[in-house]
Amino acid sequence: MMSNAAISVALVPRALPPAPDPPSMQANFVAQWMSHIVDQIGHGIALLSPQGRLLYANAAARELFGNGQVLRVEDGIVHGWGAADDGRWALGMRSAQRGRRGMVFLSCNGQERTLSLCPITEDGSRPVPGSRLADCQVAAVVVMFGRRVTCEADGLLAFGRQNGLTPAEIRVLAGLASERAPADIARDEGRAESTVRTHIRNVLAKTETASVRLLVSRLSRLPPMRTGGA
Repeated sequence: MMSNAAISVALVPRALPPAPDPPSMQANFVAQWMSHIVDQIGHGIALLSPQGRLLYANAAARELFGNGQVLRVEDGIVHGWGAADDGRWALGMRSAQRGRRGMVFLSCNGQERTLSLCPITEDGSRPVPGSRLADCQVAAVVVMFGRRVTCEADGLLAFGRQNGLTPAEIRVLAGLASERAPADIARDEGRAESTVRTHIRNVLAKTETASVRLLVSRLSRLPPMRTGGA
């Protein structure tokens, strides 16, 4: 398995130049910043060769690869964990090699994860649906990891801080985002259910949200941001 350091080497510049004036901004300047930009995205994004070799992974994807979650990297090639997931992954990659966008559903030890595979051509465009393999000229495959929960921890923490929630209220908010009942949250937190319900009322008031249902809906639409370092 590749180390986090090995995975993070690709496309990450050592030093960035000062930003040029907007009229003189050049493509190479944007390219130098691009890896830093995608590292701020809370969803995993990876770039693979058509043969499945890992070319680049953003910070969120590096965590998944480095922790041995969802996919594994062996001798630079991405595989699924276990025979069943490896077969599903291989099938999805073969489809991508033919220029077809699609999804792969992996069991991941009982915790299903969904990934999208998006082939891109040599000029960076999307292959034309129905085009022949010879016409596609697939140069790479973009892998996007689906979210695991209603709201990832980084986005939830940022939302809580933005709305002035206390640490205890943020933990209750995380429970609500996981669709847990107040009694279950109280048990996990070692608090009385009445205390948890007080926290819920405070959260609704501070976020100016009318109900828990609407609050969870808001959380599901938060941008996929990261609050920690890459």
